[in-house]
Amino acid sequence: MTKPENETATLEVAPLPRHAVPFGDLLASINLPETTYNKEAKKHGGCRTFKIGRRKYALLADWHKWLERRADLAGAA
Repeated sequence: MTKPENETATLEVAPLPRHAVPFGDLLASINLPETTYNKEAKKHGGCRTFKIGRRKYALLADWHKWLERRADLAGAA
């Protein structure tokens, strides 16, 4: 069995990491109290979050989608 001279190797590239930020930091960045967020989230749906230990985190992509949705709701009102 002979090996071809121009054999190419295939590489699998892992997807980019999804960056997560502590949820309190995200709320602080837009000066939104957590109680206000909780009221809005209950009424219109909030950003998807997850917990690691006691801290709540959100993925930046999900956060940006939620901010866009929030802006659309404010514009429609």
